[in-house]
Amino acid sequence: MFLAIDPGKNKCGWALFDDEGRVVERGIWPRAALAPQLAAYAADGRIDLIVLGDRTGHRALLRELNADPAWHGRVRLVDEDRSSEEARRRCVLATTRGWRRLIPPSLRYPRVPYDDYVAVILGERYLRAAAEAAGKETGFGPENGI
Repeated sequence: MFLAIDPGKNKCGWALFDDEGRVVERGIWPRAALAPQLAAYAADGRIDLIVLGDRTGHRALLRELNADPAWHGRVRLVDEDRSSEEARRRCVLATTRGWRRLIPPSLRYPRVPYDDYVAVILGERYLRAAAEAAGKETGFGPENGI
C-alpha cells in the first residue's frame, strides 16, 4: 500500500492506494494533523511508500519525512502540473446533482475542497510512471473509474 499526499500550507489531500492500485480511502487533513496521522500509519506498518506532490508546501513536508526514520528513503515526488485542474473537473462531475448537471462542467465550481482528488491523481501518476518504467501497460485513470 502507499499513501499519496497533495501537500498544502493549511491542508493536505490524501489518498490511500492498495497493492492493486485501487483507492481504498481518501480525504483532507489539516496540515497540523498530518504528522500524527503519518505516525499512526508508520506504527501499523501498512504503508510501504509515500507519494508526494512537488509543488506548494512539499519542501517542508519532505524535510519532515526524511528526518523521520520511519519514512526516510520511502518518499517519491510526483509532478503536480495541472493536477488541480484535473481534480477540479473530477470533483465537479462526481459531486454535482440535480439541475446543476445541465451547466457545462467548465462553468461549475466544486462546493467542497478537492485536495483529495488531487492526491488520487498524484497516486495515478506514480502508478503510471512505475508501470512505464517496468514496461507494462497501465489501466489506471478516470476512464477506468478511478
